[in-house]
Amino acid sequence: MLAAPPFFLVGIFMAAGFMITITSFALTLKYLLNFFPDVKLPKPLRTVIISTAISFFVYLVASIPGILTSKIGTPGSRFEIPPYTFWLATVFFLMILFRQSGNDLNFRKIKIAFILSTALVLWITTMEKILIYFLINT
Repeated sequence: MLAAPPFFLVGIFMAAGFMITITSFALTLKYLLNFFPDVKLPKPLRTVIISTAISFFVYLVASIPGILTSKIGTPGSRFEIPPYTFWLATVFFLMILFRQSGNDLNFRKIKIAFILSTALVLWITTMEKILIYFLINT
């Protein structure tokens, strides 16, 4: 039998919770888009998963200078990185703008992309708070 440290198990639990959160948002988005036939977003599940992966790599690349500066340049200093949800909202906003059908970019498409990216951030933040509440109270 293998024994894993508790922080490793919590990390696995958080990663699984994050994937469940992203998948549930994508499935809810796919269901809600059936009620709005004028909003064309092909393959919303794929769009959400790809934008999540891209924003994770953008977050890592954006974190590297701050980490290097605090560890090598001035040891003991703190580094500040914008939260992951900022990168996720930005990448998801751009993905929706690019994935919507049609070549013209108008205010309506920008508004739809903004609303959907804001909804994703609110969904993830809410699920994160629920998960943290669940972890603290058990």
